[in-house]
Amino acid sequence: MMRIATILALTLFMLPLVQANSEPSWSHEFESGYISTQPLVVDDSVYVRTSGFWTGEDRPIVAAFELQTGNEMWRYTSQTSLQHDMAPMLFVEGGSGTCGAWNDLLLVGWTDGKLTALSPTDGSLVWQNQTEVDIIGITGKMAHDGDQVIVPTRTGLSSFCLADGSQLFDIDTGNIGWRNGVAMTEHGYAYGDENGYLHEVDHNGNVTNTYLGEGKIRHAPLETRHGLFVHMQTTQGSTIYLNGAVLANMGGSPAMPLSHNERIYAATSDEWISLLCDEQSCTVDSVVPFRSNGELSIRVVESEIEIWAPSNTPDGGWGVFNQTSLVRMETTTFDTYGTAAPGFAQGVIALGNDAGILLVDLQPANVPSQAPSQETKETDVVGLLHLVAV
Repeated sequence: MMRIATILALTLFMLPLVQANSEPSWSHEFESGYISTQPLVVDDSVYVRTSGFWTGEDRPIVAAFELQTGNEMWRYTSQTSLQHDMAPMLFVEGGSGTCGAWNDLLLVGWTDGKLTALSPTDGSLVWQNQTEVDIIGITGKMAHDGDQVIVPTRTGLSSFCLADGSQLFDIDTGNIGWRNGVAMTEHGYAYGDENGYLHEVDHNGNVTNTYLGEGKIRHAPLETRHGLFVHMQTTQGSTIYLNGAVLANMGGSPAMPLSHNERIYAATSDEWISLLCDEQSCTVDSVVPFRSNGELSIRVVESEIEIWAPSNTPDGGWGVFNQTSLVRMETTTFDTYGTAAPGFAQGVIALGNDAGILLVDLQPANVPSQAPSQETKETDVVGLLHLVAV
């Protein structure tokens, strides 16, 4: 993919951001590809990956930037992953366990089936291993469990030692998965697939398969006191399941839900959804018209909860919700389609979208961070750039 440089694009990036404060921010435009997964802010670094359908010499990368300056520290390029890399990166702090000791690692799953462990310091390859490929490989959210990483593969679930990347177990269900992240549960792990099955694996490797219905499970299930929560994509829209029973029917192309305390937050092409889980069950408590199809993220500001949802529309931006309603829209000068959740740290917001643009907003550590916004959005200009870039 080639992005055509235009005077409009140059003009766009010279426009100042209108912010609620004057704290510094910086941006980086990748030469090709999208930002489809959440940037990670860890200590003094920002990590981000690109995705896309790759042709010619363009390839997906993982890049690290200095938090304060935006200077690129390193980049790692996969020469063999040619399809959309949708698996979120996973940062694991150094430690030790039964299978050995390891330093800090940045774990990256690729659509060519490879799992790579990179050094967060310089991007060097610490170890790698290969998982199953059926057209594509790893596309779902991984989980850190003690001295191992649990990886949803194209056809099952695998575990790898963090110290050396050796495989500890491999489970093949025979059903393919896409963006089907794995969740850690009280008894083991849970994940779904493209055929409507929910798979639960205990710590002894025993597998229980439950058919929920005709549809696709494209997120990590959520564990609640009432059983596993699943938001399944169907041909007619989507269906929410709780402990195997239908809870509600909603809009199409559901986002990846998340939970916080007694609530679950979800979204579709039609609505943002808040569910309240009390002692009896979970019920839909609030529905707000909104379009979000990717990742959601939570930020706590002075004990208040904010749920951020990327608006997957030409106008883009991020909807910021409280527990039951839309509070505001956060916008930037580069708004367009997006599915990546913002990355948060104390006084930091890292935003990315389908235009392949990363923007990092910095504020003093004692001031709750707010996303850069503008009063008048350049939607027409950015929309044109999106069409040119794709």
